[in-house]
Amino acid sequence: MSIDDDLKELPSLTEGDRALKLFTDRYEFTRLFAERLNDDPPPKNILFFWGDGGNGKSLLLKYLRQNGCKRLLPAIWQQLREQPDSIVANRLEGLPRGEYSDVPAVLVDFAPKPGADNSPQLPFYGLLKLRQELAAVTTGAPYRLHFPLHTYGCFLYLHKTGRGAEAKSLFPFEEADLVNQLVSLVTEVPGVGLAMSVLSLVNKYSGERLDQYRHRFGLSEEMVQRLQGMDAEQELIDELPRLFAQDLNVSMKQSNAPKRIVLMFDTHEAFWGYERSLSNQEYFYRDEWLRRFLRRVDLKSGIVVIVGGRQSPRWAEAKTVKPNTDIPDDYLCLKQIGHFGEQDAIGYLNKVDIDDKELQQAVIRYASVQRGEVHPFYLGLGADVVRQARNQGNSLEAADFESLPESANKSKVLIERLLQYVQRDIRDAIHALSACRAFDYEIYGKLGNHLNFGASRAQFEVLKEFSFVWTTPQRGEQWYRIHDLVRRLDYEGREERAIDAHQLLMQHYQEQGNVPEEIYHLNRLDWKEGIQRWVENFNDALKLSQYELCNRLLEIRGDLVLRDDFHRGWISQSEGSYFQQLARYGEAEQEFREAITAYDAALQRAPDYIYALNNKGLALKSLADLQASLSHHEAAMQSYGAAITAYDAALQRAPDDIQILNNKGLALQSLADLQASLSQDQDFQRDIEVILRSALEAFSRSLELAPNDDFIHKQRNELQERLSNLG
Repeated sequence: MSIDDDLKELPSLTEGDRALKLFTDRYEFTRLFAERLNDDPPPKNILFFWGDGGNGKSLLLKYLRQNGCKRLLPAIWQQLREQPDSIVANRLEGLPRGEYSDVPAVLVDFAPKPGADNSPQLPFYGLLKLRQELAAVTTGAPYRLHFPLHTYGCFLYLHKTGRGAEAKSLFPFEEADLVNQLVSLVTEVPGVGLAMSVLSLVNKYSGERLDQYRHRFGLSEEMVQRLQGMDAEQELIDELPRLFAQDLNVSMKQSNAPKRIVLMFDTHEAFWGYERSLSNQEYFYRDEWLRRFLRRVDLKSGIVVIVGGRQSPRWAEAKTVKPNTDIPDDYLCLKQIGHFGEQDAIGYLNKVDIDDKELQQAVIRYASVQRGEVHPFYLGLGADVVRQARNQGNSLEAADFESLPESANKSKVLIERLLQYVQRDIRDAIHALSACRAFDYEIYGKLGNHLNFGASRAQFEVLKEFSFVWTTPQRGEQWYRIHDLVRRLDYEGREERAIDAHQLLMQHYQEQGNVPEEIYHLNRLDWKEGIQRWVENFNDALKLSQYELCNRLLEIRGDLVLRDDFHRGWISQSEGSYFQQLARYGEAEQEFREAITAYDAALQRAPDYIYALNNKGLALKSLADLQASLSHHEAAMQSYGAAITAYDAALQRAPDDIQILNNKGLALQSLADLQASLSQDQDFQRDIEVILRSALEAFSRSLELAPNDDFIHKQRNELQERLSNLG
């Protein structure tokens, strides 16, 4: 018999069906959901569940999807809706098959999927994920959901970004014929004929006559031509949510379409990660595509939308940043998911076979945040402690919990106590896996092999028992993650096994060519070097217009350790350049201003920090370039002047720094160009000549220090010629 055979395996608290069987309370939300599926007409608002992490929002969505997606026979529903909430919830679970019809439902989790290129937070892949899920749940149904416009928009986007070859592999199998025809159209049908051919395909795949489809949504050859003329990253990507919603709305108007269809979105807070000081422009940009989609969804057609997140949404405020991207409060039904009551907590403990009354009360008292409010995460950890101790032959009593120290960080106390009752290999594995943004059995085995702890399938199953190990499905496989609190405790405590795991995982993702994940683990080992690598890779990707890599780097941005204002400014400066290149000028300006503010904060602590002075100058020049391009001439001149002042302050401290001299020369040239574009007045011309001579002086000094630099030679020669022409 192997060692694995001797391991006692406890049923998991978090895994699949077991977790749903432990679901407790939340009866009022189950009723609310049932009303949305069975009352006519359907509500015309979006249901949003919000509350602290660990309060069970994700489990509630999974529970509703598995047990509540039922449209009852009208007579059955009229009888049931008069009953108390708890009876409604319990009856829904056990309804006989003939008393209801299944309601198709999909669940898209916005939590980052480490190692994945297709994050659902991104507009292209988020919509594609939703569509793939819809295809899966409606396979074999007597109706079809058609998405011809979205298919065309996606293919056009891929074609314009040089990734047309990916199209055939991205869409559901049943769309293969449509995709093949679109490929042929783009490559074979030129000019205006292409628009008419696309409309013919819409007619073929929409299930409606073309004149009806055109009448309902105003489709025309001009509209298709407009899509063809859009810039992929600046315009078309914003159009995809509307196209998807438009197709879904039409599909729901088919005579044989389902009466309801449910769209669930979880972990809404993942759009912002751990970032808490974003500008409004950046904040609302992150989930803009989702708002665009939800604004277009026809709720009265029977499309039921539910979103889960840690914070109540600020969607109504989005109009202050960009018109027609907000969702007014009238269209939201907000429901806070709070803590357990004492009876709910007792019910939970009974379900995990902790039935000693005194022990129950002791666990509940320690897990309570105040009288009558039991934190579900603390309660789960307390149950873990009891069960693991029991598994090791120790029967805990109420006194064991009463002796635990009162602490502001009860999670740490409970986790430390829990680890006393697990085998060393499992304890080592928990610490190592805390380094992962997510892990599967392969990564678990790799860590075990290299870090010398026993890694086996049986022990992996034991690991999945703990309440702080959550599932995070990825690419059809089973992926998991350690709760953020546990990960943070190990990082802040510089846990040796977690550090070793970061080192190994950095090498692992480097070998895979996964730059964002590699940088994440580098950042956890050396936060400054990680930030530097992030900026370098982001800027290189931006120069090459590799927007997909930029987006993936932005995805991990919120998970990076960032401990000073200089590096915060550095990242904001790069993000500003990204938004400027995508013509998102409001976001770009805000990021440049945040970079300037961050550099000022760094300089308050270290006035002689020449890198902060130089970077402040760069951010000011970028802001001035943006303002000049938008014809904000006076503001641009002020920003150029402030940039030159920053460079002068840096040169007072480092007079022979070639880079700063060159940056000053370039800023002076840009200021001269702006003034020349505004007036040919003789006084202006004299000012321009003074500015150009200052620029020439900066480049001449640089050339003395670097006589073989071709760039400096070129700049100086151009300035000399320009001054000669002025004379």
